[in-house]
Amino acid sequence: MASKIAVLDLRARSDVFLGDRGLSRIAERLERAGHEVARLDATWPADAAQRGAFLESLARDVGGRALDALVVERAWDAETLDVLRGALGGGKLVRLAGGVRAALDDRFDAVVDENGLRALLAGDVVPEPARPPSSAKEIRALRVLAHDEIEPEHAGALPAIRGPAVGCPYLVDAAKQAPFAKLALDREKVQTRGCTFCLDNTGAYAAVNGDETVTRWLAQLRTLRASRPDGRLEVLLVDERPHPHLPQLFRAVAAEGALGAIELLIKSRVDWLLEHEAELAEACTIAETSGSVVHVYLVGFESFDPDTLVLFNKGTSAEDNVRAIALLRDLAARFPRSFEHRRLRAHGFVAFTPWTTPEALLTNARRMREVGFDELRADAARTRLRLYPRTPLHALAEADGLLTPSFDATRGDRAAEQGYDASFAWRFADPRVEAIFAICEALRERWRTLPDADRLELATRFVLRWPGLASVPDVAHLPLVHVLDAWDLDPRTLSSTLGAAAIVDLELERLVAGHKRGLLKEGVAARDVDGLIRAYRATGLVAAVVETHDIDASGSKHLEGRSHAIVAVARTDDDLAEIVALQRARDTRAMGARMGYPTCCVEAFLAQPDRRDNVENERATLRRTGARAIDARVVRTGPVRLLSHHPCSGDCAASIAIAEQALQHLAAIDPRGARWARETLARPSLFLDHARSALLEGAWRGDRFEVRAIDDVPRRSLGVRHDDVVAIELARDRVVLIDARGDRTAIAASSPLLIVPGEPLALAARAVIAPSLPVALSTRPKWLELTPDYRCNQRCLGCGVMNEGGPSLSSRDLVSAMIDGRRQGIEQLWIGGGEPTLRRDLLPLVREARARGYTRVRLQTNAAMLAYPEVARRLADAGVTEIAVSIKGADALTHDRFARTEGAFELLCRGIEHARAVGLEVEGDVLVYRSTTPTIPDVVRVFSARGVARFRLWMMAPDASDPAALAEEPRIADVARAVHDALAHGEVVSLHTPPCALDDGDARARFFAPELGLLVHDATGRRFRLERSEIEGGAFAPRCDGCALRARCNGVRASYLSRHGEAELRPRRG
Repeated sequence: MASKIAVLDLRARSDVFLGDRGLSRIAERLERAGHEVARLDATWPADAAQRGAFLESLARDVGGRALDALVVERAWDAETLDVLRGALGGGKLVRLAGGVRAALDDRFDAVVDENGLRALLAGDVVPEPARPPSSAKEIRALRVLAHDEIEPEHAGALPAIRGPAVGCPYLVDAAKQAPFAKLALDREKVQTRGCTFCLDNTGAYAAVNGDETVTRWLAQLRTLRASRPDGRLEVLLVDERPHPHLPQLFRAVAAEGALGAIELLIKSRVDWLLEHEAELAEACTIAETSGSVVHVYLVGFESFDPDTLVLFNKGTSAEDNVRAIALLRDLAARFPRSFEHRRLRAHGFVAFTPWTTPEALLTNARRMREVGFDELRADAARTRLRLYPRTPLHALAEADGLLTPSFDATRGDRAAEQGYDASFAWRFADPRVEAIFAICEALRERWRTLPDADRLELATRFVLRWPGLASVPDVAHLPLVHVLDAWDLDPRTLSSTLGAAAIVDLELERLVAGHKRGLLKEGVAARDVDGLIRAYRATGLVAAVVETHDIDASGSKHLEGRSHAIVAVARTDDDLAEIVALQRARDTRAMGARMGYPTCCVEAFLAQPDRRDNVENERATLRRTGARAIDARVVRTGPVRLLSHHPCSGDCAASIAIAEQALQHLAAIDPRGARWARETLARPSLFLDHARSALLEGAWRGDRFEVRAIDDVPRRSLGVRHDDVVAIELARDRVVLIDARGDRTAIAASSPLLIVPGEPLALAARAVIAPSLPVALSTRPKWLELTPDYRCNQRCLGCGVMNEGGPSLSSRDLVSAMIDGRRQGIEQLWIGGGEPTLRRDLLPLVREARARGYTRVRLQTNAAMLAYPEVARRLADAGVTEIAVSIKGADALTHDRFARTEGAFELLCRGIEHARAVGLEVEGDVLVYRSTTPTIPDVVRVFSARGVARFRLWMMAPDASDPAALAEEPRIADVARAVHDALAHGEVVSLHTPPCALDDGDARARFFAPELGLLVHDATGRRFRLERSEIEGGAFAPRCDGCALRARCNGVRASYLSRHGEAELRPRRG
């Protein structure tokens, strides 16, 4: 009886090597047997916000087919299976087994092999899946029946060649090894030979001679080349030990010119890599003659911890791993055109298992740093064991009581990230490791390029210092992140700066040591407050919120608001109650005593008229120091800050003693880190604000600081090139950098600081921080812009948003920001991103905004989601009043090229149409590139005709590390000429062209940021006025002095001036 079937190749990612394990060939055989078979492909979206729509689409596709059965190979997500079952109606949900029992098997109607599937469709008794062959004799018997078939290529799965060798020749029996000798393993259920986590090893191997092996491979390569006649053919070789046959294969490829260049991806055990060095070198030599490449994409290192390697029954050592890495690099150096091992960064590693210890993680971190393992493996610190019943490790976890009904909330199933069958849940034997893993994940979320070794060491050492965090793994990262922020160090630079071992909370250490009764943690983001308090309580301390506040754009000054909080920490509840009461009562003297601050410093602090501005507090310290030398240890404006209080002077003896105590504590933990701290503190520093500073080498000569070297402080770049700067001049409102040619670059800054430790503050530096008349406050903000996160479904050139991860504000954070905005009298809301339509909470947030009195709600969007008319309708119904759409070009070719998303222009146009149909006003945000600048008039003309009411031009601001974006940086003068022509077609404002660049007849296109009155609340929790943003300008050239337009000028981006100079500026005189 014929059945109606669909086979679904479901993948977790588009870049994995998992093919369909013969699913397509089975489909072909079922069709030949008379069944109607549909082939479905689906890739699980990386963005969690898109998964609901993905499942709806999948359900529609499956549900509209009236299937008798849906066959899948891999399943890792229970919700997906529930959706598929609901869509099937009465059809059967079937998993095609590959000899693996998986955690979600009970959600299927049947788990079968191909024979079982045939029986199921025929209505016969379904046999158990055949067990894998367990002897060479069985393998040879099966091989006689095999054909030279090639796995079909799928999105994300390379074409593969295989056979005739079957199995893995590494057959050391794990049951005889120490970790497993205590177990009575049933060999009918547990395959004990080889690596203890491996599902591919059947416990048997049948070798084949070289001639037969190469003949089979060549036959398959010919088939592939016939279907892919051009370019280098990239092929995955499915063979556990191909090394001895590689020279013969590449010799044949070179001789048979029609095969062309082949890139052959192979995997290897560590010992086989070392054993077959000669064969690999010979293969590379021969491969080069045909333009081919030997690509060792996967070497099973797995760990550098000896105990873990024994647990895995690897039969190799950490020293073997190090030698193998050296060999890979040696081969790459000897054969740069015919050997590859780094491109995919996919080599085997498992950082976390149920038995992982903190000591093992530190061992791994040390060795990984020594060998530069980040080059070989991406996200090694995320890797964790997948357990299945057929493996010895599953039996060991069961015996040790480490299997659990579900994974911890902070640590999901690794199989779901990779697209494997759902594995069985487990817990850590040492609960501290759960907290370590959670911290690693949080560090990755915030600093994606942080090396895995540093991530592991930071997390592990912190939990070893505060073991109570094991009870709160979900928030264990918050105290560490706060420490990193307090040090003001970019963790990505740890290997060259302080070092992971030296990251300690010096104030917390003083509290625990009894040198103070409490401390205050300032600038805690509102979303982190509750978690941080839980974390401190888990360490044995107590904590509570003292007050809330906002922070200005520079990060220096506390303002009224609720975006951040001050959290008090103490050893006892009585101390905490007293500290909270004193802080709320503003009893600074009593608070200073409890905090362990010197009395002289507290009195000096009390004498200041305004104590809310931390940068002004630093200036006050320097003013009080006068002509006395400044001690390096009390300087708080560089990358090392040893004091939590503001010293009364730069030579305060009591403050120096506290700082020295901190350095000695640091030296006891990590002498290298302490040395780096002392050396860094001793360097001169330039400080503009908490977002911009640099370390210097040089000396004062009169009113100039003569420069020998400038180094940006990580995360606090000056924003301009300075490699050829020879001198620095200071003024009250700027810093001027002078290069060897005499060219001057001005950077806007209020009373900048240039400190040379060990010397008095120079007269020129003292002059710019002398007290001045108060500056009038800027006007009240008119707009609140919320940036909930930076996720986006397009990849526009020059834009730094991401498809997942990064900072993100919760719904609660966003509503809190709305409330604060209304308190300030703001009635207009601007929601940006990233792409805000990806947020599941967008509609409720818009409704909340309208309910709280926001009369206008503008959505900044690429309009892709509005291409669905129901989305536009829902947005309008919720209360959106207008949208600002992102435009890259006047036609599909240009727009899609710069959006780097095929079909983006069509979606944009449909989105505009649907928005206008539901009554939304549409504005255009035109991102200008160098090559699109001449087309600005066309953009305005084309989109005006589509109903776009007005246009804002944004000059693309490239990341200096992105050559493609740098090449497309538009020029101010070119944009100004295009604006002149565009004004004939519509209303245009040019945001990043200074007013002098535009002719007076085009004055209506000029933009002055303060007039917009935009208060930005970004995804990191930072708040700032638009005019204080570096992207709006802020830098002025010397020729700008005296310009009649200066009072209404935003300046120019400092990075632009450093790259292109000031020749395009046309200051007006008189």
